[in-house]
Amino acid sequence: MYINQLLDAYKHAKNYAQDKQIAHDFGVHPSQITQMRKGKRYVSDNEIVFLAEVAGVDPKEALLGCHADRNENPHIKALWRICWEK
Repeated sequence: MYINQLLDAYKHAKNYAQDKQIAHDFGVHPSQITQMRKGKRYVSDNEIVFLAEVAGVDPKEALLGCHADRNENPHIKALWRICWEK
């Protein structure tokens, strides 16, 4: 899942060791970061852009990657991935 890569890139950029530090930045309980990583809680577009900008990742790439993760339809998911990989 792309969100895990994005969270890890953010954690690396901030020199964090634990996900609870990300949770603190977001003002949420650490379990919500765990839910993001498991795909049980989707990250909002605003959160995606925030993570990407801090991590030095192209926000458009981050949005495409996360939206591809969200879709359950394999055909639509593949279309998102095609856009993301360009």
